[in-house]
Amino acid sequence: MADWIAEHHDRSSGGVRVLKDRTTVVVYWKGTVPAGLRTLAARQPAPVTFKPAPYSLDELNAAIDAVIANNPGIVSAIGSEPDRSAISVALFSTAPPDAFALLKARAGTSIPIVFRGIIDPIPLGGR
Repeated sequence: MADWIAEHHDRSSGGVRVLKDRTTVVVYWKGTVPAGLRTLAARQPAPVTFKPAPYSLDELNAAIDAVIANNPGIVSAIGSEPDRSAISVALFSTAPPDAFALLKARAGTSIPIVFRGIIDPIPLGGR
């Protein structure tokens, strides 16, 4: 499923998730699911369910860009939620205590923002 989505590079795709039962696949999609993807889903050994995604990848990427631009030096990691319902952020440990509230106020987007924690990246190579 993920390969088909990547191959067709549809910016409406919301991602593929295997549920905890390890037998159900969920594909989040904004808009009408293409016939080719529905056909592929029907041929899978595990059941595939399509659920609506509230935001497209392009909308989420624009929101991510705005959050980064409007909050320099605060965000250590950022991405979209698998179901494309929000963007999630992690902050540097050096961010002020009210950083998340300030980030949301300055975000420049109406897309929900979820706090994922404090993360200080570790340089590769052990230095």
